[in-house]
Amino acid sequence: MGVMAAGCVNMWPRYVTRGGKVYFRDFSDGSNPFVKANTEVVGTDRRTFKVFKTSSNFMEGRRWAMDKNRVYHSGDVVAGADVDTFLPIDSHYAVDKNHVFAYNKIFEGADPATFHVLDDDYALDADSVWFRDEALVGTIAGADSETFEILGYLYAKDKNAVYYKGTVLPEVSDPATFRLLGEPERESRTVADFFRDVAATEDSWHEWACDKDYYYRDGRRVEGADRATFTFFDDNGKTDYAKDRAHVFYCGHPRPFLIEGADVETFEVLSHNWVARDKNNYYYNGKVNSYEELVKARMIRTVDQR
Repeated sequence: MGVMAAGCVNMWPRYVTRGGKVYFRDFSDGSNPFVKANTEVVGTDRRTFKVFKTSSNFMEGRRWAMDKNRVYHSGDVVAGADVDTFLPIDSHYAVDKNHVFAYNKIFEGADPATFHVLDDDYALDADSVWFRDEALVGTIAGADSETFEILGYLYAKDKNAVYYKGTVLPEVSDPATFRLLGEPERESRTVADFFRDVAATEDSWHEWACDKDYYYRDGRRVEGADRATFTFFDDNGKTDYAKDRAHVFYCGHPRPFLIEGADVETFEVLSHNWVARDKNNYYYNGKVNSYEELVKARMIRTVDQR
């Protein structure tokens, strides 16, 4: 089945007993987990009740439980589960001899014999690939389960396409060479040099990817950029501005674009990462803006005037 065995552990901290009854602690409301037990798990057999540990995570690793009669997820009864063959995979998926379960429901269409969880977001069986978004699990239409692989940070790919949050990225020109810029295989200069030096804890590095033709941010292609000379204006990846040998680009949301007329030789990013200037203009979020408006909005200081 490709599952991780789950051990049975003491009922603390997700499930607790009080007065002969079993309760499930729901920490999502901000309650103190050491004080408040939120929801009674009705109808449990206290003598045979046990909790599964699916990970070492304090909050997530003890959602599944069972007794001689029923299986439970987060305190809810899992209808249709077979207690004799039930086995949790992680905090949200489980299998028995007949079904795959997502949360407390039967996961229709999934094959328990071949079902496999790839990471917190993606799972597959012999025929299909699924993406989990919060409490919703959906099939990725057209995904090839035989060649499907996880890239990290919600990215994945197969022989046909690249996916972000379970959705095809139509702008990717070459799935075979697509990779995140934190991968060990890097190029020898410019953007790759930057990512070689940035620690894996940086917020910005995993937003960027490339294939043999283009760079991408959040799955959106940087149109018009020279692949060989594209680089950043700063040393820590926090700015949304980038450049190549001839152009300047704004790479923030909703998508990257070339800043027409920007002077690459004199362009510089100011104290706020959204604000920049060159010999001709000031820019806010990649758009030309007046010095006076930026000062009024406290986006720049008066000493930043040329």
